[in-house]
Amino acid sequence: MSTIDFDSDNQIVSLYGKKSSYNLKLNSNSMPLHLHWGAKTCLSVKQSFFPANDRGFMILAKDRDSSYFAEEMQFEYGFAENGDFRVPAFRIRDGQNYPITGPFELTAHIYRGKNPIPGLPSARPGDTQVLETLELRMHDSNSGLWITLFYTMFPEYDAVTRHVRFHNEGSRPIKIEKAASISLDMYNWEYELLYLHGAWARERQLQRRPLQSGTTAFGSIRGISSHQFNPSFALVSPETTEFSGEAYGFSLVYSGNFLTELELNHDNNLRVNLGLHPDTFEWQLQPGDSFYTPEVLMIYSDEGLNGMSHNFHGFIRDHIFPPAFQNAERPILFNNWEATYFDFEERGLVELSNIAADVGVELFVLDDGWFGERNSDRTSLGDWSVNTAKLPNGLKGLAEEIEKRKLQFGLWLEPEMISLNSKLARAHPDWYISIPNRPVAEGRNQLVLDLSRSDVCEFLVATLDQILSSAPISYVKWDMNRYLTNVASPQFPASQQRELYHRYVLGLYHVLDEITAKYPKVLFEGCSGGGGRFDLGILYYMPQYWTSDNTDAVSRIKIQYGTSLFYPPVSMGAHVSAVPNHQVGRTTSLEFRGHTAMSGNFGYELDLRALSDAELRQITQQSAFYSQHRRLLQFGRFLRIKSPFESSEAAWMFVHSPESAEDSYDYFLLFWFRLHAEANPPSPRVKLAYLEEHAVYEQESSGLSYTGSELMHRGIILPQLEGDYVSQVFTFTKKGRFG
Repeated sequence: MSTIDFDSDNQIVSLYGKKSSYNLKLNSNSMPLHLHWGAKTCLSVKQSFFPANDRGFMILAKDRDSSYFAEEMQFEYGFAENGDFRVPAFRIRDGQNYPITGPFELTAHIYRGKNPIPGLPSARPGDTQVLETLELRMHDSNSGLWITLFYTMFPEYDAVTRHVRFHNEGSRPIKIEKAASISLDMYNWEYELLYLHGAWARERQLQRRPLQSGTTAFGSIRGISSHQFNPSFALVSPETTEFSGEAYGFSLVYSGNFLTELELNHDNNLRVNLGLHPDTFEWQLQPGDSFYTPEVLMIYSDEGLNGMSHNFHGFIRDHIFPPAFQNAERPILFNNWEATYFDFEERGLVELSNIAADVGVELFVLDDGWFGERNSDRTSLGDWSVNTAKLPNGLKGLAEEIEKRKLQFGLWLEPEMISLNSKLARAHPDWYISIPNRPVAEGRNQLVLDLSRSDVCEFLVATLDQILSSAPISYVKWDMNRYLTNVASPQFPASQQRELYHRYVLGLYHVLDEITAKYPKVLFEGCSGGGGRFDLGILYYMPQYWTSDNTDAVSRIKIQYGTSLFYPPVSMGAHVSAVPNHQVGRTTSLEFRGHTAMSGNFGYELDLRALSDAELRQITQQSAFYSQHRRLLQFGRFLRIKSPFESSEAAWMFVHSPESAEDSYDYFLLFWFRLHAEANPPSPRVKLAYLEEHAVYEQESSGLSYTGSELMHRGIILPQLEGDYVSQVFTFTKKGRFG
């Protein structure tokens, strides 16, 4: 079945999803025009799609053609000059430093399949789905510049991917000053903006607000996608809730600096740009060369935010995750960091592994401090040789001891970083990012290796290869604890210095391409001071991410709730840690911490030796519960029921995924949390969702039965609990049909 239709008579191209369509028009005035994105729509071939009024103080984009005022048109890739004064998608100058504004010769090409983007992660086509790709090619004959817009529809998830290629077939260099991955002009139906903001230890807090006249912009110039703003956001109708209404989601498949721009102009038209941040970007496009922007994933749903999230979660699992982990269950993890920090030796680690194995842990992870002279964060990054004073038998000896306990072995690394106090820095003082003849600015007592250099990248590939081949390592936690500053590189000429932020990311992707291709069965988990680089670019290589350095269960409820708007729970590393919590000093029950953590990718990060027998028995029970329900918790449909951003309660569900026979279940789980108690409160009641109307579900602990329609429309009264920070998990099993 074709997903792209081209009406040659009316020059209309339509991409069709399961419940959506994306419609555009090839314009004789050279730029493709946006007609519609949303619910599946058949367009009349006779209507006038755009106003044709002779408007005061507007500029004719084409000489003496009064039907074409650029400022009121809806474009697929907004451009500067020629009378369009909105924020442009691109700024490009030719060999004489003149802006390139067209006119462009426009052609369309449709073909089967989807090609990878050279040097960048992008959505994988998958094995079972027939895909089609649309290319819109715009040629400027004066400069020799080709701009090609790529579109691929993934109908199962009502998802469109877009990116852009710039190609110079002229005889002189072309300078790209701005290159968004998408630009989209939509009529504003009073959309509200939903986005994720925060800081270290307070990532992805959910914010929703109406769009107003003017430009709303957010992004990152920190060298990574950042703790402060995530490169994913949504536009929603004012009436949109978790369960109903339209939602348009956007997510950039990129791990560096980005910019989101939303401009609402005087004609109530909304322009959306998303892509590389122009404040830290420029590219010299030499004759014969091409430049590719990162890909953007765009998803539409008319079933509210949960519907949008469901499509994002499924798409990420099927088309972003590495193939080996798209459906692979993740192990229960123990990380030694908060148990030992830098102060450990092999005997103590083996003792921890014995207890971990007894309580149901499946993967033992050795964190920071195993290499060089690393007894604090002031030294040795880059010196990736084993500290034999701590590990006399090396990584291999420790890993083999761990495996005797029937545990997998994992390892922490921070490959992108270097300590000034290291053998590597002394041997290669030109390998870290700095401005020549100016003082360096350390962060966390470390600097960043210059991944724009091919020799540095090849050093990292060889080093990682040596480590991963030295011992039976099944998991790597890849950390990155510093933003980029003083970005310069003497190996590039002055005209290319503004390319370095992007070249750093390309170097990182090159290293990840090489090492994950050689070790496809190693489970990589990303980390950047917690969730500072939680984006689709990293998830393409590392199918899970350390969601936040803040392991406090109360804080994590909001962090994980916000993250789930775009990213699936199986991608979120979530650990039970010690109390009082090491980040906020709060004390919560082991039950509450367990319920929060098992709503993500479950693990433990505390000193098991310091726990009582009763606590160890409780952890054993938690591990058993998670193991029993692992498939549902990691690959079932996640539904947000009550928001902690709106009240002192939170609730979510894990239900079966009816689209997949493999993941169909005869039961579901309901998680409920209360953060703060009140005097004489009403009994908590919640309405559930996505159940079978006429099915009968039995609640395991009470033995009471309910119909699916009763649970969804009348709701269920939950047992009343006393105190702050309390939680409950309910298992409901389908027992047949009503009537």
